[in-house]
Amino acid sequence: AVNWKRSIGLLFGVRNVFNNFAGNTLRQVMDEIVRIPLPIIELIPRAINKAIGGTNNAPASVSSLRMLTSYPSILFKGISEGLAEAGETLQGKVPVMFENASVSRERTTGYGILRPFEVVTNFGWRLQGAMDKPFKAVAYHRAMAEIQTLRMKEEKKAGNNITFKEAEQYLTNADYELADYLSTEAVFQGSNRVADFWYNKREALPPVFKAVADNSAMFVKTPLNVVDYVLDYSGIWGIAKTSYDSYKTKDWINFKDLVKQTFDNPQDRRAYATAVSQGAIGTAMLLTGFLLAKNGIMKGFYEEKDEERDEMVAKNVTYGSIQIGGKNVDISRLNPVSFYL
Repeated sequence: AVNWKRSIGLLFGVRNVFNNFAGNTLRQVMDEIVRIPLPIIELIPRAINKAIGGTNNAPASVSSLRMLTSYPSILFKGISEGLAEAGETLQGKVPVMFENASVSRERTTGYGILRPFEVVTNFGWRLQGAMDKPFKAVAYHRAMAEIQTLRMKEEKKAGNNITFKEAEQYLTNADYELADYLSTEAVFQGSNRVADFWYNKREALPPVFKAVADNSAMFVKTPLNVVDYVLDYSGIWGIAKTSYDSYKTKDWINFKDLVKQTFDNPQDRRAYATAVSQGAIGTAMLLTGFLLAKNGIMKGFYEEKDEERDEMVAKNVTYGSIQIGGKNVDISRLNPVSFYL
């Protein structure tokens, strides 16, 4: 059966709206922290590439610290454009771009009695998509500013002393596509094989069964991508994904050639450097969580003994919380920070 109350609660609930806002905000902050050491970490794969005879040794990232002067412009452009797109999304003028393309289409079972619930649910999907728009726009302009800075440096190195603004004419279609890809990833809406499989199977169902399927698993891609992002901070996960993608997409002849092609690709080198940076930050968060727990400042998600649970309830302390000024602050939903702490 379809539980419309549950569906509407998930789409409009204050907690879910907060999770969306907090998750997108925290991700962009964490991504900036990860980017700070990237140019230095990239020196290692660039040195390896040079040693094995690679020819494309151009840098693929700019430290967040060097982008500080660009942030006001990035935020202004991103937020203003994002809010405008959010308004158009709420009005149904542009695709929702949330979870799956099917949510941009009007969903209906064909039964008139259910029409009011369907109208509310369809608007709820537009609301979810609208909330992502400002974050996606900020991430897009952030990516374009970094790419444009890299193009400017490349031209200056080649003897063409151009300004940042003039570097815009040297941008390629691939640069714009990369920025769009990165901005989609930044709001947890990147392609996901499991989610794609689910939605493809769902599309083949009759309308009533589609409604039941949606109700049983309203959000598929987003939570899976959140888990994927959390695992990125293990470091190993990001390296494994990049290695698999390199193996799958490159003209593979043998392992030696695969390594050469991978290290000769600036974006692959950046992906490995990002994995190393995320792994280091993840390790630091684990250590911080251990020290906070050791000093009684933080409580884990779960206590095994009943008496410990009862004690927490008596003190009004929740799982996955931190004590600040004697007050219990729940951080359990602030991933990936809460997971590693």
